[in-house]
Amino acid sequence: MVCSQLEEKIRGVQERLEAAEHKLSASQQQARTLPSVEAQLQQRMEALSEAEQRHGSIEERIQSLEDKVQEKDAELQRVCSVWFCLTSYVYYNYVVHGMLNASG
Repeated sequence: MVCSQLEEKIRGVQERLEAAEHKLSASQQQARTLPSVEAQLQQRMEALSEAEQRHGSIEERIQSLEDKVQEKDAELQRVCSVWFCLTSYVYYNYVVHGMLNASG
């Protein structure tokens, strides 16, 4: 009877030992792959940083283009104002001089 109890305890200890060895093996495998995972993470972080920089430079480019559009719009408004003044002046002179010539 004592012998069977000892054998049962030994089996229990062996099972726990095997489970511990399995966990240790899995942990060692994870430890071996950790540098690879860290390298992949570093690459992803660098890619993200580059994407953020590109996004920032794209936003700056868009803002620059919007500023240029506003400048051109203001310039167009000035040109239209000058054109309107000139055409009004020419029309006024045509009417006045035309009427003066017609009446004379």
